[in-house]
Amino acid sequence: MLFATYSTGFKSGGFNSGNSNTALGQLRVFNPELVSDYEIGFKFQTRDRILTFNATAYRMDVDNFQERALFGITPVVQNVGSLRQQGIEAEITLKPVEGFQLNTAIAYLDSQFKFYPNATNVPGFTPATHSLSGFPLTFSPKFAGTSGIEYSTPIGGDMRISLRGDISYTTKHYAGTTIDGNPLTIQPGYSLLSARATLYGRDDNWSVAVFGDNLADKRYCPTSRPKSSMRRSACAIPPQAPG
Repeated sequence: MLFATYSTGFKSGGFNSGNSNTALGQLRVFNPELVSDYEIGFKFQTRDRILTFNATAYRMDVDNFQERALFGITPVVQNVGSLRQQGIEAEITLKPVEGFQLNTAIAYLDSQFKFYPNATNVPGFTPATHSLSGFPLTFSPKFAGTSGIEYSTPIGGDMRISLRGDISYTTKHYAGTTIDGNPLTIQPGYSLLSARATLYGRDDNWSVAVFGDNLADKRYCPTSRPKSSMRRSACAIPPQAPG
């Protein structure tokens, strides 16, 4: 199946009520965020269903991007510029023999602010404001994906057991709670390993599972904030595997 779509959307504008001493029309009001999205792709499966291959290429243009930032010590929502998110996502599932499955999914993302002239300053690195034009959005790694392997076989007549292992990975990205291009908030790339063993009853009407996540005990920061301009980033929560 081949497909192509074009869609639009918006996030409504609003009013910052906290800055009572700020003139209307400056930081009080923010306009709607407008989005245009283009997608093209395909979905493919062999007649015997041994191979499934899906892929999508997309581009999303965002105008009047709404960013929550600090004005002094007061958080406000502002329209800060325009953003482009584009990339390719693909997934492959292979079932070469009965009960055995391989799967992988990968995403490539090219994230870039086309126009962001007055970003929040980074202490020790930038003046009061600086341009983030050309920078990526936070939490936008260039590559991310997951791969897995699963084997399922009957045991004891009416029951079956499934053994599965997965590895997920992501490349480096900004993980700061503020979009400011702070180099101290860059999270290096990392991989996470997980595994699961599941016992299913008759007709799969019950199951019991033993599983583990982040089996290699990888330390990483879901979000980060700089403790100072001279130190490495500190996790917003302790550096441990979530969940």
